Amino acid sequence: AQNLGIFSNAELDQALSLFRARGMIIHLTATDTLRNMIITSPQWLIDSLSKVIRDHVDLHQLDIEEFSHIGLGEDYERMLTHSIASRDILEYIWNNEHVDFFLDLMRHTMLLCEWVHEADECYLIPSLLQTSDSVTPFTDNSISRKQKENTEASCSCTCEFDYSNSFLPNGFFQSLLCLCVAHSAAHRNKEKERWSLQASVTSHSQQHEPELSRHYGKIELEPELMLHLQEDREHLHISLLIEDCERASRSLDIIQSMLRKLNCEVMGEGLNWETYVEDLSTGRFIRYERAKEDTLHPWFSSPTKNTSVQLNEFAMENQPTQSRKAVADLDTFLDHI
Repeated sequence: AQNLGIFSNAELDQALSLFRARGMIIHLTATDTLRNMIITSPQWLIDSLSKVIRDHVDLHQLDIEEFSHIGLGEDYERMLTHSIASRDILEYIWNNEHVDFFLDLMRHTMLLCEWVHEADECYLIPSLLQTSDSVTPFTDNSISRKQKENTEASCSCTCEFDYSNSFLPNGFFQSLLCLCVAHSAAHRNKEKERWSLQASVTSHSQQHEPELSRHYGKIELEPELMLHLQEDREHLHISLLIEDCERASRSLDIIQSMLRKLNCEVMGEGLNWETYVEDLSTGRFIRYERAKEDTLHPWFSSPTKNTSVQLNEFAMENQPTQSRKAVADLDTFLDHI
């Protein structure tokens, strides 16, 4: 930059912003790793990401014998069957070049999140999730009564997000799963830190590992807060089942916040949906606005003071610094890709 007469960071930022606005470069700034990489060829970026995000099953298989020969056969099989990629296999796929940049990029565009249920460094890549035949199908456009009866809690409740008057793009639901798994991992790490400070603790509750497929997820979002999410591609619905109806208000608040985040940062606020919640006394679904007016239990029961504080804390938690920084980055990235 100095060779071109640019001697200050402010001037450099202005120049990069100009080139970015003209579509000449891709330059993301959410982290130091992203900020230090200036991309002049969008095709290079597409080619690099498509080495991972691709149809590994039918159309674009990689050579499994090649991975087996170097000791990564099991890693490749796990990536194919469970969408869990080890850092080792990602380093090999990317020829050990710019790995931290690609990881940061995919993390901030909700294409990847940490998978904390393995001893080694691993990542969930939700776009690689496969369809599962074992998931209970929908009945009357909602999670079936059979699935509700199979939950561990004695009292569960369901709400639905109806996109039929708009559209539900491919990959949107998988990004929602990614946010949920990341939120779960953050709480898991907090729990580990809290218990590590208590030397006298002999045991504590073990967080359940998420159960995921392309159109379904069972996730312990927070300790003892178990959610089921399911996508209905035919009717353009996303359904949410909460195993403990006493956590319904908080659960709905979290998921709605995530849906708004995805709509804003990924879809440019182009999605519209209606929210329906279950009336436990009748089993029928009513509009969110009507339920709010009627203070329908358990979705809108008047919270205690402590609960209000917890919800305010969640509102702050759900807008982390990196998420706020990522807004402009996602717009720039999606404009070019």
